[in-house]
Amino acid sequence: MKKLIPILFLCSLSSVSFAKPQTYTVLNGGGIDDLGLGLKNNKGKEYHVYCDQKCGDWFEYDEESQSETLKQKYIGKKVMAEIKFENNRDRIAGPGANETLYFIKQIKFIK
Repeated sequence: MKKLIPILFLCSLSSVSFAKPQTYTVLNGGGIDDLGLGLKNNKGKEYHVYCDQKCGDWFEYDEESQSETLKQKYIGKKVMAEIKFENNRDRIAGPGANETLYFIKQIKFIK
């Protein structure tokens, strides 16, 4: 029994960090130093995920906020995306290298 609990714990971690592609709805997006998206899955859970160079030309510069914002035409659209909860490893400005964040591994719009 003592060996079973750590094994079950490791299995649960791997299912979170190695998620398969799922369908999400794009809620919002943008950023100053690092671009990200707000996504919602079919069960209603919302995620803030960093693009990490995986998003396309989906953003435009907003003079008022002096940041990039998601183009209006993409809000509410469905995407197929694979996201992973990983250590930052200095990809995102601000959080430490060992802080865990959601990152997009692949993403495409569903027609």
